[in-house]
Amino acid sequence: MDEDKISSIKKEKRSWFGKDRKTSLRSAIPNNRYFNARIKEAQETFLNESNKYLEQHDPGLLYNIKNKPLPKKQKKTIIKTSREDSELDKYQKEREQKRKEELVKRTQISVAKPFSFSEIGKKIPVEV
Repeated sequence: MDEDKISSIKKEKRSWFGKDRKTSLRSAIPNNRYFNARIKEAQETFLNESNKYLEQHDPGLLYNIKNKPLPKKQKKTIIKTSREDSELDKYQKEREQKRKEELVKRTQISVAKPFSFSEIGKKIPVEV
């Protein structure tokens, strides 16, 4: 085949489809040292600002952020408080009870009211 008839793209196929034309998604990998350093800086500034407050109010969160286990002293001082029923909890319990009552009423109505069948039977074709 004559080389004049071959298109320039086919002649330079390597340069057209080579590595230079492909995009590199590696530039935005979040595991990069740069991103990890930024995350660590933000974490340190947060801990510097709110370290005292977290020690008093939520030591579990503080040690979780530091990626360390909670000391035994702290475990003993943390007491789980039983939360009181809020308005939402009360409303949900009442609503669930009403739904159960409605369901019982529906089943009683459906049991009390039997199906009525028509007295017209099937038409049987007559053989001639």
